[in-house]
Amino acid sequence: MLSKSLRTVLLLYTLCSAPALAEMHQFGAFVVDDQQPEIIVLAGDIQHNAPIDFRRATRRFPDLQTLGLHSNGGDVTAGLLLAQEVFDRNMDTYIAPESGCYSACAFIFLAGKNRLTEGELGVHQISNESRDLYSVQVSIGDMLDTLSQFEVPASVISEMLRTPPESMRIYTSKEAAQVGLSRGREIDTAAEVTMPSAASPPDAGGSGPWFDAPVPDAADDSDQMEEGNFPILATAYLLTSNAPEPYIGTVWWTKTTDEQGNWIVVAEATVADGDTTIDAKLTWRKNTDTSLPAAVVVDVKFHLGGAGPRDNISALPGMLAKNTAFAVGEPLVGASAKTRDNAFLFALSGDEAHITDNSILLTESFYDLALVMESGRNALLTLQKGEAGDRMFLEVVESWVD
Repeated sequence: MLSKSLRTVLLLYTLCSAPALAEMHQFGAFVVDDQQPEIIVLAGDIQHNAPIDFRRATRRFPDLQTLGLHSNGGDVTAGLLLAQEVFDRNMDTYIAPESGCYSACAFIFLAGKNRLTEGELGVHQISNESRDLYSVQVSIGDMLDTLSQFEVPASVISEMLRTPPESMRIYTSKEAAQVGLSRGREIDTAAEVTMPSAASPPDAGGSGPWFDAPVPDAADDSDQMEEGNFPILATAYLLTSNAPEPYIGTVWWTKTTDEQGNWIVVAEATVADGDTTIDAKLTWRKNTDTSLPAAVVVDVKFHLGGAGPRDNISALPGMLAKNTAFAVGEPLVGASAKTRDNAFLFALSGDEAHITDNSILLTESFYDLALVMESGRNALLTLQKGEAGDRMFLEVVESWVD
């Protein structure tokens, strides 16, 4: 059976050196047993040359169908390239009992046509040693583009982006089955083979999610899926006056209609402020209240959670638009009013001189919310829309023009 064969390959490779076994062929961190030419195992860190090693193996063994994973991760770019290769080849991925696949290795597991974990799968945020925000942003964009092809559960992507690089969100085999990480044909698991735990999560800070927050799940939103209006995932950033660099989170964009049949856009963002989580929900709608001199209104609600102190939002002095994440935004013409604790209404001017300018700014790729906290700190919450979000928002803005 496949499970027994793959576990045996993993066991032999972990206990013995590959050169000592005549039937084992090593390609960098990959190993193939010529008695099982349909199985290849990644047993070690992912180095920058791993994609080349993998291609060497596939040329030597063209019938490879299943990739076993036993790795702490490594180079993010190499991991994404390997994931794309696995996906393009329609290969299956598998994590054996007592094995682990962490960090960049998780991208490869998620690329499997059929995928099964009987060990541990660990995910967290992307980072780099130089802490270069631009390169991290590019890597996150590459990751989201790649994972969008793999039918990864939305909740898993969210937890990946929410978990800081120094921690690890560990999925057990049971959890993986529950959330849809394991999928496809069943694999026989009757064989009892003990695997040494050569892989362990690097600097794992805990086995649970960093925090719990409701996240839209595209897979469960059948009505929106049928209309082609599924939630769009993008990146959120929070920069506060006492932090040297932004915290990174997620934002989900959806569109729906109000009771009058007008299109509205909803953004649901989650980002951390140290040990405190900030959930923000923005609802953009065309103003139909004739007593309010506004063309568009944005209902903004915040919820603070997590283990850290609560520094509530006391004011929303402005909203800005821009075309790149870290540019200086241009203010939307409007005014905000506090409706209750951590809740605001931002009204975009209904003056004819401002409607055109605001409409153009609404089509920019990033929005900033300028915030003032109760402690006196200033903060900037930046929401990315992404290409799909840009198109969706443009359609909605055009529908608001009489």
